[in-house]
Amino acid sequence: MAAATGHPRVRVDLEGAGPLVGLDYDDDHVLCAPSLRFAIAGNPFSGGVNNTEDARRLIATVGAALARRATDVEALEINFVYSSSGNIYVGLPPEGFYVFRHGHAADITSAHLAAWLRFAELRVTGSFTLAVPTLSGPGTKAAAASEQKRVAELPSSARAETMSLSLGDAGLTVPAAGAGAFRALGDLLLSHARVEPGGVDERNLSHLLSASCCPQLRRLRLEHIAGLAALRLDAAATLEELWLEHLRDLASLELDAPGLRALHVADCYKMADDEASATISAPRLEALACAQIYHPDRLRFDGAASVRRLEKIVLDAHGPAGENTNVEAVGLLQRCTAADSLGVKIWPYQVDLDQMQ
Repeated sequence: MAAATGHPRVRVDLEGAGPLVGLDYDDDHVLCAPSLRFAIAGNPFSGGVNNTEDARRLIATVGAALARRATDVEALEINFVYSSSGNIYVGLPPEGFYVFRHGHAADITSAHLAAWLRFAELRVTGSFTLAVPTLSGPGTKAAAASEQKRVAELPSSARAETMSLSLGDAGLTVPAAGAGAFRALGDLLLSHARVEPGGVDERNLSHLLSASCCPQLRRLRLEHIAGLAALRLDAAATLEELWLEHLRDLASLELDAPGLRALHVADCYKMADDEASATISAPRLEALACAQIYHPDRLRFDGAASVRRLEKIVLDAHGPAGENTNVEAVGLLQRCTAADSLGVKIWPYQVDLDQMQ
């Protein structure tokens, strides 16, 4: 069995992905181009003093362009988040934020989100990307950010094939969906949003992501969704990859995924709570990356025997006498008997010196 440890080196790119795009489209492009891209510069330092004003102008430009467009679009990108790798998102509760200041963040309102999402629902036939910054962050007063919270309604697009929605910590409304609501969707990223734990939107989200509404879904990523306490996913047989990351409130997971090959779980801290539980049925699962693990007594796992690769398993080097601090990790290792690749992180036990005196 091969064991892998350590952390990859991260290269911080302050140049980002390029300059601002979308301010200078002519009429023919707006009305007829198969794809439309509106994106701010890669970082807030590349545009000098005009960077924030250019971003604000782009907000108005997007609205005007989409209002004029009367035909379908194969690909639409609306990105108001600096794309440099240095623009790290810090997901600390209650308000996460990006380390770069987005001076235009407060100019993006719920009305903008509604118009852009509605256009995508009606007109996008291929890929749709939407990324907006959070209202909190460097240079932002916490009280002002709290008063100006955004809301967004998840679109039901029967024609879009790929969707990436990063909603700036907006309160998410998920309408009840009928069969085939996302019948062409193969790849979905949903991130930086909030739902009410145990509410109708939480339940509707589980239904919307299941086989009846997403019969062709192959890859699903849910990240930084605050309040998502329970996820019940009856996935289509096409689903091969599932990523659940930074879902800090997720305590209950019911997953039926007959075609799933890879499951990634990270920074879902409620999974370690005494009342947390999971039922997983994934008989074709090959790769499992799981930084947080349910207690063996609260985990029903059909598919562990097929796992070949285990990653992000956390072990304490040692703990207090008489305590089994690695019971969750050891329980998972005992179930995944066919694994031939193992990635482990060893945590040193922190001794409380005050208690030793």
